Amino acid sequence: MGYRVGVAGLRRGWAVASVASMFDDLELVAACDLEPSLLDRARAELGVEEGYEDYGAFLAHDMDAVIVATPPHLHAAHSVTALEAGHHVLCEVPMIYGETADDVMGQARSLVSAVEKADAVFMFAENCNYWWWVGDWRERVERGELGDLTYVEAEYVHDCRSIMRYPDGRLTWRASMAPQYYCTHSLGPVLEWTGDRIVSVIGAQTTRTCDPGLPGADMEVALFTTESGVLIKLLCGFQVARSGAHHYFSVFGTNGCLETSREGSGAKGQAGTDDAPQFGEIPFAHDHPDAPAGAEVGGHGTAEYYMVADFLRAVRGEAPPAIDVYAGLDMTLPGVFAHESAIRGGEKLVVPNLRADAGQ
Repeated sequence: MGYRVGVAGLRRGWAVASVASMFDDLELVAACDLEPSLLDRARAELGVEEGYEDYGAFLAHDMDAVIVATPPHLHAAHSVTALEAGHHVLCEVPMIYGETADDVMGQARSLVSAVEKADAVFMFAENCNYWWWVGDWRERVERGELGDLTYVEAEYVHDCRSIMRYPDGRLTWRASMAPQYYCTHSLGPVLEWTGDRIVSVIGAQTTRTCDPGLPGADMEVALFTTESGVLIKLLCGFQVARSGAHHYFSVFGTNGCLETSREGSGAKGQAGTDDAPQFGEIPFAHDHPDAPAGAEVGGHGTAEYYMVADFLRAVRGEAPPAIDVYAGLDMTLPGVFAHESAIRGGEKLVVPNLRADAGQ
């Protein structure tokens, strides 16, 4: 059975839609964007039947699933209305965005309610979980190579100042987003390894800035604690005097450790054995070795290909969503409350668990 798919938001959404077009069971039929030229291009290059500037009219199109890749402050609301219209939803990062923690929690509760009521699939599109090495590390942890996990570090530092302003000088959404709000590219993989949820956080932020014309802090750091007692330190910064995008991870357990290189091109590890353990190189790759030709079209290696494959399996009913609404909140809300802690001077805060609200 084939599924008719629409894409809302033709910036980031274009990449995910291009991946979806690789699957025989997914047919791109509609697109939604405020830019008419992008809609014309979608008709010509993606082969969609119709383009819409109005999201409500778009949802009325004959289709089964929607890729939500509109501006972040609309992700939750657009996911809710798509679910209410009977469509499966693949929601781009970030899942929820608001100006305050209270605003975010209101959106989160609305989204959870819509997902629980819907006879449709909701999946969060955290692509970094689909890097090959992230899965390899998960398997190493599950095999017990590291023993019990004790401490994890992660960093996502990416100078995004060049895309924080439109050509006319107006600020884009990235300019006002608190750094820890964009935490899922780090916490997604980390929670894959720990296998539990974050329960509390202490946050802090820098006070000097690279660009006085931009609002907010350049960098924020968070210290999280999980249910099982794992300590996680996360640094996020997007107005920084460092070129390129930088991801860093290290994992410590009672019996070993894993660590990516600072330049992100390799990794080392050590696991306890009967012999004296040695800290040395381990296999490392972002792309899956068995990926089909063209799988890199999503923009982050082969990650999006396997993400869309998981979404398709969930839509078919072959498996639950790989990152359901609760897993998405588990990697989203900690960053929201890290920022809240930072602006409260480092107050320790509890990270809410909306499973309790849903009776789970």
